[in-house]
Amino acid sequence: MGYGRAEFSRRAARIETALASPPAASPPVITPSPSVGEPTPDLTQFVKDLIESGNLANPEVETSFYADEVDYFDNGKVTKAFILEDMKKYDQRWPMRRYWLDGEPKVRIVDSGRDIAEAVVRLQFVAQNGRKTVWGSCENLIFIQDASTNPKVMYVRSKLLSRHQKPEGR
Repeated sequence: MGYGRAEFSRRAARIETALASPPAASPPVITPSPSVGEPTPDLTQFVKDLIESGNLANPEVETSFYADEVDYFDNGKVTKAFILEDMKKYDQRWPMRRYWLDGEPKVRIVDSGRDIAEAVVRLQFVAQNGRKTVWGSCENLIFIQDASTNPKVMYVRSKLLSRHQKPEGR
């Protein structure tokens, strides 16, 4: 299940508008759920927007979802500057790409005292360059710090579920 072009365009515009707007005097307050383990709608939307930001040709938008230091895929702890450079390289390698959710993200608060949430997201992808096309699915595990005030990704890992490849011109 993916988003239609109109829905994607609305979400992309919302992300870009939010980044272009001057910051509020104080961050928006998200009321934590009454019980540990219950996701807040805002965190679910945060995760959806994070995934959709990968479809934009703007690594700065993507990195806006990340904390200053992140345990990032197989790279260990890295800075946001490292993530920005990594995304730029990925965008050069795969200039045409599309990600979409495969169902709803599973989001829950895992440590209310430290305000940390966990998200498990299944997604589909297709990526192309001049030589080949790859497509498949993966499951991402994401931990989010400051979940009730200013959510930022602090940890991300991806498990490849399927991958297919077709050389161009065949």
